[in-house]
Amino acid sequence: MATATLTEDERLALAAAGGWMIADALAGYDEALWDSHVGGSLDDLALMLRPTWRGCGYDTHKGSLWIGRRRTDIPPVVQVTRHRLAAYAATLPADMREQLRADRRGRTYPETTRLIWWALGLGHPPAERRPPMSSYRKTPAGPCDMPWRNALGSPATATVAAVTTDRAPETVSATDRVAALRASWASGQPLTGGALFGLPALLDGDVWADIAGATVITGLPAKTITSYLARDKPKSRPFPKPSQFLGRNYWPASVLLAWAALPAGN
Repeated sequence: MATATLTEDERLALAAAGGWMIADALAGYDEALWDSHVGGSLDDLALMLRPTWRGCGYDTHKGSLWIGRRRTDIPPVVQVTRHRLAAYAATLPADMREQLRADRRGRTYPETTRLIWWALGLGHPPAERRPPMSSYRKTPAGPCDMPWRNALGSPATATVAAVTTDRAPETVSATDRVAALRASWASGQPLTGGALFGLPALLDGDVWADIAGATVITGLPAKTITSYLARDKPKSRPFPKPSQFLGRNYWPASVLLAWAALPAGN
């Protein structure tokens, strides 16, 4: 499939906007995308491949779709014109365009996303498991006044995503991962995890965990954790208060492991 008519950044920009309007435009029906002012948050699946876009949004303006911040004095990070998108759509096979258009209202968001990535020649999205639509909205991770959509998987699995498009994601059992974490912690061995740039170092080999890590370690849904924090619950053993950095919650993993090990009646 020819992809030369759009750069990789342009194709990732369309994937970051996502949704049925992008699917329609790739099928050759672009009126809905360009005839109304469309904008919003970026899909975190694309941000996994372009982390420098985090905190940006997308917008359509004067016949082009751009990725950037809402301040008018900052130029867009990447821009895709209507002409270039239409030229690219014309190179797609007829059966692919038909599939992009068929049953567009009946598809789920993940199904539409996979079709868009396929049509854009981007391979498999770097994560396949997604939460319900109601949980896509999260606190912005950058200086931006719009929310962003995330691609965190179910607490039942942890997805290790390759930052390339030629490999399928590797899914690791969360049960096995938590068991290994608890065994390391109980034996006094240092916890293992990738360092997150911008967060202070922890002592004794401890690592930070975000809300996704907290769901894996404690086995609680993210909504339950946020409810516990808001109401200082459970009364017998309140959920540990997080540290906040850039508007997001983080816990030392050892604190979560210790809380999860407490009997429910304590």
